[in-house]
Amino acid sequence: YAGQSVATLINNLSGIEITGSRSVIGQNMNIAARGGNNRQVLILIDGVPINDPSLPNSEFDLRLLNLNDIESIEVVKGPSSVVYGSGAATAVIQINTKKTAHTSSLSLTGSIGSQGTPNDSKGVDQWNNTLSYRTPQSYIELGQTRSAGMSALVNTTEEDIYERKSIGLGTELKVNKTVLETSARFTEMNAGFDNTYPLEDADFESMAKQLTLNIQSKTTFSPAQSLTVASRYNKSNREIRSSYPVTYRAEAYNLDAYYTNYHSEKFNYLMGVYLHRQQTNFDQLAESTSLEPYLNSNLTVIEGLSLNTGVRFINHSNYGNDWVYSLGSSYHTEFLGLSSKLFVEFGSAFIAPSLSQLFGPFGPNPELLPENNRTTTVGIELVKNKQTEYTLSLYSRNETNRMIYALIDADTGYVMWLGEAVGEVQQQADQATARARLEYAIGEMFRLLPKN
Repeated sequence: YAGQSVATLINNLSGIEITGSRSVIGQNMNIAARGGNNRQVLILIDGVPINDPSLPNSEFDLRLLNLNDIESIEVVKGPSSVVYGSGAATAVIQINTKKTAHTSSLSLTGSIGSQGTPNDSKGVDQWNNTLSYRTPQSYIELGQTRSAGMSALVNTTEEDIYERKSIGLGTELKVNKTVLETSARFTEMNAGFDNTYPLEDADFESMAKQLTLNIQSKTTFSPAQSLTVASRYNKSNREIRSSYPVTYRAEAYNLDAYYTNYHSEKFNYLMGVYLHRQQTNFDQLAESTSLEPYLNSNLTVIEGLSLNTGVRFINHSNYGNDWVYSLGSSYHTEFLGLSSKLFVEFGSAFIAPSLSQLFGPFGPNPELLPENNRTTTVGIELVKNKQTEYTLSLYSRNETNRMIYALIDADTGYVMWLGEAVGEVQQQADQATARARLEYAIGEMFRLLPKN
């Protein structure tokens, strides 16, 4: 996948759809898994959740990542809020970056290509280069991606240019039973885009700068027992240059400390506490803090039959207290010469409205309530060998207090974030949207008529 984007790679997985990943490079994206969207998919980098509090759903922008800097990507489907935290309602995407190496090495990775329509190729207009130096104790890497691009609109010649520059460095120190890792990364991105309402070429730009600082320690008491403390601070500056220009400044701090004990073959557990604090500047400073202790355990009832339970307590500065839970059971046996597992799972998720939805510049609604998800999953997994595996799963997910961005006044064009998007509220929003589109189409028809 060298030369491609992180979003393109993830989009190849079954059950994951990233809209925009097959569009012009630099296109903003939305992640969908099991009928959800950005707010229900949690992204972790090196084991710690990461987000941008100024974005509408407080998501993380995948365009900031360079695929050449990534070691592996793991996707966990289904509700995982007990272990990973708020937002892990439909999937968790765990991204592990490259760090130190066994021996000192200097690496230069580059790719060139083009992006255009089949009938209008402009030749080589896309470059992606990464220079890295790694030792057993430290590393530094430089990356640059640039694309002259193509317009996101058909039958137009204006190019929407995309460019990203990044620098990352880190160290690793081992003291007795403890491994201490520190890293820092700075990324700058500039993506051109066009006007969407009405559809027309425009020299609009989306600019972003992000700084992340990470410290993680892992103390191993035995092969089955360890204590991990991971923290991350990320600061982002974004500027949108369009018909509605806006500038954002946001900060987020994450701390996750957890102890794992897999010493017993019949009973093992994971327990920890997670702290998340975020803030951003709109017309005024908006911030929130969440403190979340959690426990997850696995018990082998009889040979082949295991029970998994977990609970997470959420203390949120804006919404008080809440609980999320998980309960699952699996049975391992042999079936048609294959190692098989039958499983059933119940899980919940808590998703607080983002700071942008509550206090942002476009349709804020301070009255929004947290979204809650309930998911039931049943399935079977058949494993033939390390290369062949079959999984069939059926799931049902229920949303409460779902949040949407809806047009509520067609006369003024006023748009607002709404909760509980069902019944009369949803119907009124749909009618207003249809009316506005009809009025726009009629206006365009008369505008295109001959003046005489």
